[in-house]
Amino acid sequence: MALTIPVSISALEWSLLSSGSWEYEGKLVTREDVGVFLPWDLSLRAQLIDSRESIDTANIAFSGGLYHKASGSRLLYGILDDSGLSARLRNLWSHAVPFVENHKPSSLELATTPSSTKSPSTALFLGTPRFGDLAGFASLVLDEAFNPAVSGGIAVDFDKETTFQLESFYTRKELPPRSSSTWFSSSPPLPARDFELYALSAVYTSTFFDIASDWALSKTFAYGQGVYGNLALGIGSRPWRVSLAADGAGERYVGSDGDASSAGFRLGARFEYFWKRSSTISLSTTLRTPKTGVPFDRSSSLITYHFSTKFNVKLGPVSLNPSYCSLGFSRDATNWAKVKDKAEASFGLNLGPIHTALSGNAVFQSVVDTQPALFPQLDSSTIFASAKVASVLSWGWGIARFSAALGYTLPKNKDAVWDTSFRASIQGKRGRLSLGLVSPVFPDHWTFTLSWRFSKPR
Repeated sequence: MALTIPVSISALEWSLLSSGSWEYEGKLVTREDVGVFLPWDLSLRAQLIDSRESIDTANIAFSGGLYHKASGSRLLYGILDDSGLSARLRNLWSHAVPFVENHKPSSLELATTPSSTKSPSTALFLGTPRFGDLAGFASLVLDEAFNPAVSGGIAVDFDKETTFQLESFYTRKELPPRSSSTWFSSSPPLPARDFELYALSAVYTSTFFDIASDWALSKTFAYGQGVYGNLALGIGSRPWRVSLAADGAGERYVGSDGDASSAGFRLGARFEYFWKRSSTISLSTTLRTPKTGVPFDRSSSLITYHFSTKFNVKLGPVSLNPSYCSLGFSRDATNWAKVKDKAEASFGLNLGPIHTALSGNAVFQSVVDTQPALFPQLDSSTIFASAKVASVLSWGWGIARFSAALGYTLPKNKDAVWDTSFRASIQGKRGRLSLGLVSPVFPDHWTFTLSWRFSKPR
């Protein structure tokens, strides 16, 4: 029996993406991405990323994948970008507050930027065809030492507005030894140790009510067990919506990346109001503490207003249209001898074809000997620490785009610093060519950057 491939080599469809950037007296990064489209809804992808500080020193990463479009299944090799439950359990406090919309379903894809910290992995992601309202997925990731990370889940669409997602995750590996960085380091030295992590996530969304939660249990030899969990609620739709979230990790919890410094507790709340003509107002507050049972020592609050796209003021032949404005305050009282308060504001404005963004912040420090207030306040010990203002202008003219940025930083007891940048680009159907001039310390130091992106679509 003979197997006939119903396509000739000359009939294969393919795509190409070539991009990169070159910084004068600095880094050169290039990326080549080729795709070949096969029968049976399959495609092949090969990618090469070359990053180097000089001609002789290069960091080259090769990756590739086989994709099935209809199911979303893929077989990948290379440095990966992952999302979903496993990503949320890594570097916990670098992620946004876990509101319902931040509980994204899992996915795996090839990284498109170089990395000096990640190693290549092999991944198999299998998505099932949709059976009525039900679909599922399963994935397996193996690192260079063949340590597994396994996940799987289902999604049910009851109607266009009501869905339920359930996802699980498991990984195990041997963590490398860790030594204290200093004599008085709060992190004790640890030997090589076995590590396991079990996790489960559930998300329910509907027109008026949403709820989501993640839970993880870590087991680490010679270190102990630890738990992380979060819970998020969303109530309302339009014209108003309230979002609440909380997450916390025990002192012995170890994240999916092997990080053992994940203890903490956080609360978040947000209120949004939507007007008929696309204008919105949002008020949010986040509180954080290093562990449960102790007072909060960090806070941040933000109010943002987005103007209606139809709101404008005529100034002769020019139309002035504000786009947004925001005001925020934050306090970091982890060190009572150096309590840090920050106020920041931003404003966006369209002036005819020119878009402008203005921002500024001021930082103050104070000393306290009793439990500090939760939110920023000025008292007799408050001193000025630094301030910064910045503006960005961008506009287009045919296929050309231009932007300019100007910043002014005033630190305490130091000389003020100006920083500027200018960028110009030409955008065509098949690509873009850009030139940037950046001066972090104007006018003494300049950096020239040339970047490009050219593509041949399928």
